[in-house]
Amino acid sequence: MTTPGLILTAGLALVIAIATRPILGHLPEPLDDPDIADKRPYASLGSPGFLAAVFVIAVVASGLVAWIVPPTGWLAWAALIVPGALAIAIDGATTWLPRVLTTAMALIAGVGIALWAILDADASIALRGLLGALAVGGFFYLFWRFTGGIGFGDVRLMAVVGAVAAAHSAQTASWGVLIGTLLGAIWGVTTRLVRGPGPFPYGPALWSGPFVALAISALTQA
Repeated sequence: MTTPGLILTAGLALVIAIATRPILGHLPEPLDDPDIADKRPYASLGSPGFLAAVFVIAVVASGLVAWIVPPTGWLAWAALIVPGALAIAIDGATTWLPRVLTTAMALIAGVGIALWAILDADASIALRGLLGALAVGGFFYLFWRFTGGIGFGDVRLMAVVGAVAAAHSAQTASWGVLIGTLLGAIWGVTTRLVRGPGPFPYGPALWSGPFVALAISALTQA
């Protein structure tokens, strides 16, 4: 990994480590949801174990990006890492994806993809990102609308995942969605067998899909 890559990895992990507890303390609860009574408050999540989990997720994800993605694309992928690592850790602990964090992911991704296209002088990057957001977000919207098997937070998450992964390449987007969906299905079945019926966090598996796709692509091309 190059020196800028090491700086990226360390910098993102440091940002998340410093910001996690303050963010948790200020995240608004989804008070308009009827299931809020059963939800663990965001502010109660700041244990050392939770902070360590967020830090490790950020280090692994940013390390993969620094190793594989060109520097012009780092800001776009940072949308999935900086707010994204915290969002999926919260989802894993509560089965809720905070709207504030998925909105931040979308804003950072939009700016990052536009900058990526400008720096590379390649408008197809922005076009792929837009189409990826529409296609992947639209697919998961229909899945949410007609099956109820996921929450709407997963729809918002996957629109961003689709945009960033597709901006990298169509292959990364398609394989990322497939891998994330398969991981989510395996996790869901395992959870049901161990704990019985009930909600389970789908977001972490969906989020991990494009990162696994990046790693597989790099290893097969090495």
